[in-house]
Amino acid sequence: MALYRKYTSKTTIFSLVVLIGLVFLLQISLPEIQDIEINSKIHINSTWAQRCNKFLFLSYDKKIDLPYLDLKLPDTRKQIWNKLRKTLKWAYENELNNYDFFLRADDDTYYVMENLRFMLLPYNPNKPYYFGARFKILPYDFYMSGGAGIILSREALKQIAESLDNSTICQPASEVRYHDDLHLGECVANLGITSVDTRDNLVRL
Repeated sequence: MALYRKYTSKTTIFSLVVLIGLVFLLQISLPEIQDIEINSKIHINSTWAQRCNKFLFLSYDKKIDLPYLDLKLPDTRKQIWNKLRKTLKWAYENELNNYDFFLRADDDTYYVMENLRFMLLPYNPNKPYYFGARFKILPYDFYMSGGAGIILSREALKQIAESLDNSTICQPASEVRYHDDLHLGECVANLGITSVDTRDNLVRL
């Protein structure tokens, strides 16, 4: 998902190591927006997702054949935090050493992957980073808005996944916790992971 500068000598400009973006599309499957969701998935699959190294949808629809990760949870708002917890654990157990940055995205977002790669260029995936659009309203200014997407470096994913079952660091699984971005931000804050607001000087994402 990014190009990370890896210097091999002072005479080498740099060798480009392609860093992988595992794109998780968290969706709420409500009957009244089902057709919109299907269209969103189709368009994501045919546009920016093709420029990711790997992507998976987290909600299943039998009408379309797309890469899907079965977390064995209902597609309801009540399961959003549980779904993100299981997603992070799955990525940690299965993909940690295969990918460098991990993007959690909604189905109504569009990413210019070339810009995203350029933004991530200076960051080492083996250090803990948490990227996104930070809330500016107190007391919620410590976490990134899920609507804009959240990126974790490999090391950040590792630290979070290894702490998910520690209730003093991360919120436990629950069907009353609807705000996955907030609870992820709590984990990040408790672990002391470096937060990076990705908006530019014109406050653009």
